[in-house]
Parts: sequence; C-alpha cells; structure tokens
Amino acid sequence: MPLVILDHLVLPPIRRGSFAKRFDKSANKMEDNVQEYLIDPNEENIHDLRTSIRRFDSCFRLLPNGVRKKPNLLNSRVSYKKLFKINSEIRDIDIICSKFAQYPQDVTSNYPDFLETQRSHRDRKLREAKELALSIYNRKPLQIKKGILSKKKLRRRYKKVVARFVNEIEPIFPLVVSDIERRSELHELRKDCKKLRYTLEAMDTNGNEVKDVISLLEGMQDFLGTIHDCDIMLLHLARAKGGIRAKGGIHARISGFGNGRADFSDLIDLEQKERVRLYYEFVSKYGDFSMQQSSNFSRNRFQ
Repeated sequence: MPLVILDHLVLPPIRRGSFAKRFDKSANKMEDNVQEYLIDPNEENIHDLRTSIRRFDSCFRLLPNGVRKKPNLLNSRVSYKKLFKINSEIRDIDIICSKFAQYPQDVTSNYPDFLETQRSHRDRKLREAKELALSIYNRKPLQIKKGILSKKKLRRRYKKVVARFVNEIEPIFPLVVSDIERRSELHELRKDCKKLRYTLEAMDTNGNEVKDVISLLEGMQDFLGTIHDCDIMLLHLARAKGGIRAKGGIHARISGFGNGRADFSDLIDLEQKERVRLYYEFVSKYGDFSMQQSSNFSRNRFQ
C-alpha cells in the first residue's frame, strides 16, 4: 500500500448528526436490498445485498460500546450477518458456475452434470436464505438518534477501528506479494482492505487524502477478489477430484469423476494458470508498496 498516502492521511472530522444519518441510510439501503432480494434473488441483487450488509456492519462497528449492545441493534446485526454468510455460499456457487461456463467446450463436455449439480445446491441454499430474509424484512426498521452518540466516544472508537484494520493489513501485505501460495493471507488482506475502505466511507470523506486511500483500497480489493475467485474454484475442483463430500454438499462427487473419462485435472490446470496470471499482475501493480512504514500511521495517528 502506498505509504506516502497513509502517512499523510488526516482522519475526517466526526459529526454526530452526519454519522447518525449515514447509519440510518445504510440500514435503510440494506432493508431495501432485502426487499429486492426477496422479489428476485439474482446475482446482482445478491451482490447489492451483501454490499449493503457490509456497509451497515461498518457503521455498526463504529458505534460506542453502550450503543452497540442495544438488543434491537445487536440482534439485527446477528441476523444480517447470518444472511450474509448464506448468500456468500450462494455467490461462491455462482462463481463456480460462471467460471465453468468460460472453459473450452471440449473440456467441459467431460462433466455433463456439473452445472446441474451446482444449481440444485444453489436452490437449496436460496430457500434457506429467503426464509431468513423474510423474517428480517418483517422487523421494525433500524434507526439511531444523534442524541445517544457521544462525539468523544465516537471519535475514539473510529480511531480504534481504523488502527485495527491498518495493523491487520501491515504484517500480511508483504507476505501476500512475496509468496503466491499465501492463499489464506490473501483472503484476509482482501477482507481487511474492504473493511478499512467501508470504515473510512462511514464518515465524511471530503479530504483528498481519504479519497485517495479509499480509491486505492477499492482497486486492491477488486484485484484480490478476482484472485480469490480462482481459489474458490480451485478448492471446489480439488475436493471434487478427491471425492470429498464437504458440509452442505457443494463439494460432493459430480459426474466425470471416477468414470475413467476425467478427474478434474484439466479444469484445475486451466484455473491455476489463470490464478498465476492474475497474481503476478497484482504484484506488478502493488508489490512495490511496502507496509513497513505504516506503523507510523497506526501508532502515531491513532493514539
């Protein structure tokens, strides 16, 4: 990450009224996305719902401790995070299907039941998700009032959360750009970049420094996301090749394995080549950015 940006980043001012409006807006957007999801749970609406839950969670995370523990807010967050998790599984299935459809037909023809198996599992998970979404949709809308927020506590909490994500990014960034096999660290880096970005966006972002960091984080998380999609597919193919029946059934045996025609090695090879290409593009673009000096940012800015 370009530390010239981090080192000069000045946190935006904290305004209780502005933050309360942002919180209410994020909650309203999330509730609207639930409604759209219930009408048509297509890939776009799943993406929008997951994004709005992330943004709401970022606002929730910034609330002072006493406010975060209010039962209506806490219980709603738990339900939305559960809905997010189920839809993450559905999104993984969509990624698997999309990637499979892009492989050469002479390769995919060896697996005639692949897509049908995935879609069947998607339907099962979707029924579970829609049942939960409907129960959430019938709840009272989430809101907070400016008066329950302490400016001092809100700013202290904001500093603490931003510093936490910077400190989590700092040690794993050099690991990711120096070792192509650091898959779990890459996944964590992607999530931390996204959380830091949404946290910064939860406050006023008029300053150019904050906008620059947000733009950088967005670019990194998108790039890391494409690599992680490869890892999702590779994990699925590896489990299918080994005949592992994972919890939930997504990695169950599917047509083509063990019948003498194919064992997924051809698909694994195609996906691995794509991952290697994307990884070195990421390193070429971001690998020169050392995280070493970010300790100045995390230790000095947020004391």
